[in-house]
Amino acid sequence: MNTTGETTQPFYSHCDMNDPLCRAERLRIQFDYYRWHSLQPDDNDDVDTYTADIATRIGKTQRYVCDHLDAIYYLTQLPQLHTVYQQLWHLDDTRLITITRIISALPTTYYDAIDTHLTRWLTPTQPAQTIPSTRAITRFLRKTITHLGFHLDNTRKPEQYVYIYDAGHGLAGIDALIHAGVAELLETTLRSIKKTHSCDDSTALQLLLEDKTSVVINLYDTGTGITYTPQGTALPQVPEHLVIRVLGDADVAVSTGYRFTEAMRRFIQGRDGVCRFPGCGVPAQWCDIDHVEEYDLGGVTGAVNAQCLCRHHHNVKTSRRVDCEIGAGGVVTWQIGDRRVVTTPEGVLAGQTFRQRREKKIKKAA
Repeated sequence: MNTTGETTQPFYSHCDMNDPLCRAERLRIQFDYYRWHSLQPDDNDDVDTYTADIATRIGKTQRYVCDHLDAIYYLTQLPQLHTVYQQLWHLDDTRLITITRIISALPTTYYDAIDTHLTRWLTPTQPAQTIPSTRAITRFLRKTITHLGFHLDNTRKPEQYVYIYDAGHGLAGIDALIHAGVAELLETTLRSIKKTHSCDDSTALQLLLEDKTSVVINLYDTGTGITYTPQGTALPQVPEHLVIRVLGDADVAVSTGYRFTEAMRRFIQGRDGVCRFPGCGVPAQWCDIDHVEEYDLGGVTGAVNAQCLCRHHHNVKTSRRVDCEIGAGGVVTWQIGDRRVVTTPEGVLAGQTFRQRREKKIKKAA
């Protein structure tokens, strides 16, 4: 029987040493670390021959080997994070590789600041807290790097393009490499059109091109002069035609009715980032807004009693297979079987109120 609910000491839910499965996961992480640490190459080793030799001996690709060697190398370049990592053993290879792919594009002069911010953020603050996902880590690092004055967009990257080709049978294919924020806006636009008009992707694109539909996309300005998409991607350019709405105290406001106001919904989505069920990563803009304490049982309608849940996990909660409660800062504690697990907000507005913040709406007139 694990005792996650019997301690007030912060720890990540997968680092519960009273749980044999967590202990096994810790051993796996330790094994991976010591293996790849022992395989670190000398500076003059040839990349191709060195990685090919290891790859053939463990049945993996050279890319796999490079990713894991680099992950440990860059971890050692962040001494604060490295120290906490060896205390908690909380970061698996996918998270270390995610960190590596971003910081490897930075000048080393930024490493100390990144190390401080990242170590603080990747240290648990709640008992049985779920660890941030790779998507959340990417978003945090990009936001931190931008605030430090470095723009990843200035680093060398493939040229963007849109290529249309004949696919036969009267069809054409579209291949594109575009900015992630622009791609997110396009995806959001097409999904909104499909939902409104009950049509397929092709028809949605046609309606968009023919200017026969209206689409509203919510962007977030956190007061730093940078505009973010709902999933936390900084946009390369701010759209010219914006309707700017001040949401006031949407973080603390309470409605007397059942429905959340539009301002509340946008704040909750911007705060949560994703579905708040442990381990789920469905983007918040595609989630329901859930009353944590049921409205019929006295739960208020406001951000203080709300979370984003994808439809599947909303149904799981409604069927009472799990239970949860919400605390300060949008921290949600889940009861799943005999385990208590805590999820924290991952959105672009996490840790902020909406006072003196703005939500920007791109409104494409019909």
